[in-house]
Amino acid sequence: MSDQIKIHNKQTYSIIELNGRFLPGGDPDVSDLIRDHIREQADLGVKGIVLDLRNVDFFASNAIGALMSGYNLLMDKGAKLILWRPKSYLRDSLRLVRVDKLLTIVDDLDEAMDIMGLPPVND
Repeated sequence: MSDQIKIHNKQTYSIIELNGRFLPGGDPDVSDLIRDHIREQADLGVKGIVLDLRNVDFFASNAIGALMSGYNLLMDKGAKLILWRPKSYLRDSLRLVRVDKLLTIVDDLDEAMDIMGLPPVND
């Protein structure tokens, strides 16, 4: 698994933590890794995936494409993809390309749980 991607499996949902700069290229391409990890979690039957974006410094268009692909895959399975706590400039970029029209962006994990129809997190 890439150092840029960490998966935290919970019983009914998963948190995929993304870290660093998501640039095109590489072997394997980071966008392919994002897509593959979302697919793996969807195959486990989770109700949703929360993508933790707090440590993402740059998101290239291919990574955004991977998010949209993951969104479509999860929608087909009746699950949700939620973006959690992106930095303000990343949030602005996602809004600029209108990703926020399809994907929910939240700053609070309990809000993400509510959107997925799950109880609040008790940390």
